[in-house]
This record gives sequence, C-alpha cells and structure tokens, in this order.
Amino acid sequence: MQRFFLVCILSGFSFLAAAQYSGTAYESLKKQFEAEAFEEVLAQKNGALAFAQNRMDSVAADVYSYIGYAYSNLGQADSALAFFDKEYLIRKNLKLVDYANYSNTL
Repeated sequence: MQRFFLVCILSGFSFLAAAQYSGTAYESLKKQFEAEAFEEVLAQKNGALAFAQNRMDSVAADVYSYIGYAYSNLGQADSALAFFDKEYLIRKNLKLVDYANYSNTL
C-alpha cells in the first residue's frame, strides 16, 4: 500500500515537471526561434523575460539566448550582446559554460 502511494506521488511530480513548460511563453518563444521568425521572437520578448526573470536554470538561459540570436540576426549587435551576457552568466553559475566555445555569433 505504501508503495502505491509513493508511485502516485512520484507520478504526480513528474507530471507537474513535464507540464511546467508546456503552453508557456518559453514554448512560444522557442517555436518562433526555431522557425527563424526573429521579429516575432522580439515581439514575444517581454512575456518570455517575465517567465525567465526569477529562474536560474538552462531554460532561462535559453530565453536570453533566443532573444540574443534574434537581435543578432536582425543586425542589432549591441542588444544581442546584452542578452548573450545574461545567458552566459546563468550558464556559468550552473557550470554549463564551455568557455572555449561560448557564442561565436558576434
């Protein structure tokens, strides 16, 4: 009986973790980025930043990366660099940065 409850609890947690990103500003931003719709990425920037602002994980780093690449692809290098810097700091804190291969976009 205890095993049943434990399985139910763990299943509930994994469902919540999987649902955490579906239907979010992150998913919408990612979809537009993958479609190379960079103007749309920037149009969704505020919602995505609100989603990422209190996060310190790879999802937040991706948000800053997507926005940085959008600015870069639209020829706005200074704005791109600001977002790449934020991405870098998050990945550095998570120890996910390969310093030798960090963004060569600019």
